[in-house]
Amino acid sequence: MAVFPKSDHYGTTDREDVVRVDANRGNYLAYLRELLRYLRVASPEIIVFGKASPYSFVPALLYRMVRGGQLVFDCDEWDPATVVDADAPLLKTLAYRTLTACAARMADAILVSNENILEKLPDQVHPQCTYTPNGVNWEQFGETVESSSPNKFTLTYVGSLHKDEQIRPVLNALPYVKDELATVDRFEDFRIRFVGPGNLDALRARVQSKHVEFPGPVPHKEVSEQLARSNVLLALFGDMASLRYASNMKLFEYMATGRPIVASDVGEVRRILGNGQAGYLVDPSNPREIASTIAKIARSPEEAEKKGQRARKRAHDHYRWELLARRVRTVVEDLLGDSDS
Repeated sequence: MAVFPKSDHYGTTDREDVVRVDANRGNYLAYLRELLRYLRVASPEIIVFGKASPYSFVPALLYRMVRGGQLVFDCDEWDPATVVDADAPLLKTLAYRTLTACAARMADAILVSNENILEKLPDQVHPQCTYTPNGVNWEQFGETVESSSPNKFTLTYVGSLHKDEQIRPVLNALPYVKDELATVDRFEDFRIRFVGPGNLDALRARVQSKHVEFPGPVPHKEVSEQLARSNVLLALFGDMASLRYASNMKLFEYMATGRPIVASDVGEVRRILGNGQAGYLVDPSNPREIASTIAKIARSPEEAEKKGQRARKRAHDHYRWELLARRVRTVVEDLLGDSDS
């Protein structure tokens, strides 16, 4: 059984095993009472809470204090870094630091989505940690499809466009990309597509170039089609503290397609891409390096194809959702076994 807010940016679901609780930000106590009332009825043996927030960790902890049970901390990013990057007030930053430290020490098991998170956790809780990064739906993204624009060199970024750090490295490199690709005879032209939600009117007004497109967001089920139109997939973002401890799902979806990937050498991206054997790693603050790397792919398609296929194999062998689900299942079964002994 899963419990989520009735409305959030992840949308809704028709699944009967998902309960949605009203997380009205203006009435936290009402939310807390409603959630605890549900937990008392459900009487779970294990509670998996995502994020060490007042809306997840606090009710899970209160329930355990009264009714017992075991806690699993789903640490999918390092929240203290995330709130700092979001310019949160000092009080909120201190609250998340305190809650995260408490959650790590009080959880019976911890799921970490990024191995760099371990450096933030106390050594004594490391044995309780299981590495469970984001993954990929292989049935959706693993199908091999030929690029639909053989004469136009197409580069695609898929993701949120709300923060400048998410697109600045590519835009800064744009003039150099234009110069570099002008010397490549294989393609008549090039385009860079930013697919995702954001202030699109402002972005189009800011970036007035025939080479840049902002088609807007698409349903997740259509993302694989967007990637299939591309010669190169871009995972370029600034070196923000939060991203060093995040698990970027788009990277695994990119890998499954077998397309060449140009990615920021930030966080655990290097390790995921096989130390650069399964993708092209660049300094996001160096626009000339980004441009020359993109041109290298255009000039050397055989090498790029090899890297893309290595990425595809790594996605299949290590990052399919069914493989990662087995790790979570093992954690839950181990906890249930401990409670029975």
